[in-house]
Amino acid sequence: MTACLSGCLSARLEHTTHHAEPELGVEGSLHARSSDLHECLEELGAPLLVREHMDGALLAWGWADERAFGLNLSIPVARFVNANLGYNRSLEGLRGLVLLFDETWTLQSMNRGYLTEILPEERSRPSLIE
Repeated sequence: MTACLSGCLSARLEHTTHHAEPELGVEGSLHARSSDLHECLEELGAPLLVREHMDGALLAWGWADERAFGLNLSIPVARFVNANLGYNRSLEGLRGLVLLFDETWTLQSMNRGYLTEILPEERSRPSLIE
């Protein structure tokens, strides 16, 4: 007696983008300790995040380029019973650019990478006790 198995193989490929990454030449036109807030906003547009940082401010721009791939195999093994095997791989994360400014709104540093790795911890200023 010979059994014939039929199954179903499905594949999934996704590519999603959010926001536009600044052009590569932008960072060459901005310089630490000489560029000001106006120049940075002119080059990069509106940031996704603005917050106080030390005696100045932090501005962050972010973009995502997410890719996902998956396979699923389903094989009938008995009446109304299927065996399923799946594989999924995902490359994702919000990448970005973080600029730190001093109290005079002069650019002090510029970092590029995954925002979870390059954003400094948020620290609140101590309250004044009278």
